[in-house]
Amino acid sequence: MKISKLQDKSVNRKIMRNVFTILTALILVSNCISAQSSDIFPPKWVNNPPKAKRQKVYAIGYGQSLSQTIANEKARMNAFNELAQLIGPTEVQARQEPAGKDTTATAKLEKTKVEATLTDVVIVERASRQNEQGMYEVYLLVMYNKGKKGKKK
Repeated sequence: MKISKLQDKSVNRKIMRNVFTILTALILVSNCISAQSSDIFPPKWVNNPPKAKRQKVYAIGYGQSLSQTIANEKARMNAFNELAQLIGPTEVQARQEPAGKDTTATAKLEKTKVEATLTDVVIVERASRQNEQGMYEVYLLVMYNKGKKGKKK
């Protein structure tokens, strides 16, 4: 009986040692993965977007919010705005205004107006994360095919 109890203790120690080794390895791997994912945000395509080819035009949008839905919508609106500026007629109005009540300094204000009809815009890439402050950050890479402009399905 004493031998079997000693064997049981030895087996239990080996099992516990193996479980501990596996858990340690899993923790190390998960730390490496999370470190890598934070290192690649924003993704490479944000700083190096595809170049416009033939009729295809690309734009990037960014959105940030405490709500993931709102962050997505902001990114989409910013990407569409950038596309509109690339393909549509742009009108810039500039004017000088006083910078404050008690100063003679002026500030230059610019208002940009863009008109473009965007149909068949494709989301090519999407990246999102929730940062340390709890804010959702979203990047979108969108593509518009100018060759489809005005064509009906």
